[in-house]
Amino acid sequence: MTTEQLWRITTTIKDSGINEITGNLVVDTHFFDEYDRAPAWGAKRSQRAYDAKLGALSLNFNTIAVHIRPGARLGSSLNVWLEPPTPYIQLHNTGKTSKRRGKNSVSVSRSEKVPGILKIRVRGKLPINAQERVVLLNINNPTRYASETFRMLLLKAGVKINGEIFFSNSSISARKLYKHFSQTLSLTLKDLNTYSNNMTAEQVVKTIAAVRSGTPGSHAEGLRLMRDFLGLSGVNLQGVKLADGSGLSRKNRMTTRAMTDLLTSMFSRFDIGPDFISSLRVMGAYGVNSRRFAKSTARGKVRAKTGSLKGVSTLAGYVESKNGTVFGYALFLNNNRCGGREADKVEDRIVLAIYEYGE
Repeated sequence: MTTEQLWRITTTIKDSGINEITGNLVVDTHFFDEYDRAPAWGAKRSQRAYDAKLGALSLNFNTIAVHIRPGARLGSSLNVWLEPPTPYIQLHNTGKTSKRRGKNSVSVSRSEKVPGILKIRVRGKLPINAQERVVLLNINNPTRYASETFRMLLLKAGVKINGEIFFSNSSISARKLYKHFSQTLSLTLKDLNTYSNNMTAEQVVKTIAAVRSGTPGSHAEGLRLMRDFLGLSGVNLQGVKLADGSGLSRKNRMTTRAMTDLLTSMFSRFDIGPDFISSLRVMGAYGVNSRRFAKSTARGKVRAKTGSLKGVSTLAGYVESKNGTVFGYALFLNNNRCGGREADKVEDRIVLAIYEYGE
């Protein structure tokens, strides 16, 4: 859910004639289990957006955008604001505006020493002629973040709230005032594969478990159902281990045989194949990784999902050769020391060879 969608919910509630909530704002989180990270990710954490926590109630991919601009004059405080602004977060800005051609030493960090209050600190210097910076940080308590933002928007819409925010991990019986529909799974997968959103991938795994096997949805059950699907799709599962939904864990094990088995199966599925294929990026045409194949004769003929960890680079998808034949391909480069760009070039040359000579 995004801030815009949450705002639409609050205005709909206001327009329905509700001006005051005399009781508490109770948030039901029972759809997912209590674990807010993929178990295979381990304890090591980053504050960056790629490592966002999970939650049955999530907002803005469980991240906050910190906007930073230089001040009007040398030595003045930096202009810093949050999107969305929320009572859950306190902003501490000691950053200063420095001279032209000065060093950009701005750092942004978060901490939650007091439960329920997240502090974001902006330090360092930014040259007076610098462009705006936007830093995305993940949120330590997604449910609190979404709930506090919801309460703030209700108040802005003119709905008075007399009570407090409470959380429940069991189903709540209540009168329905509004029903929000998320976008379709096909559109969610398209966004997921286009922007490589780890949080979305893990949320999908837990949602599969909750919908197919009952709440609360868990990683263990979601991954079991995914493996069952692969088996029913004719995928050779020898050597395959699913540790999470995003591929961020190094405990995952996948083979090129299994990947091409899946690509072949999906290509022949009229019911879900078109949605799956369209979720893969058109390389060289638009958006993320548009530089790859952009100046090639294969521009627009390659669909792909990229993947990368330190020392690992992968590319898998479909390519339509010059004679019109569509091939599924999977390239896994492990233990490479050449760097991301060089690995991309190797993968691109192989895909171009399929485009040129595939029959």
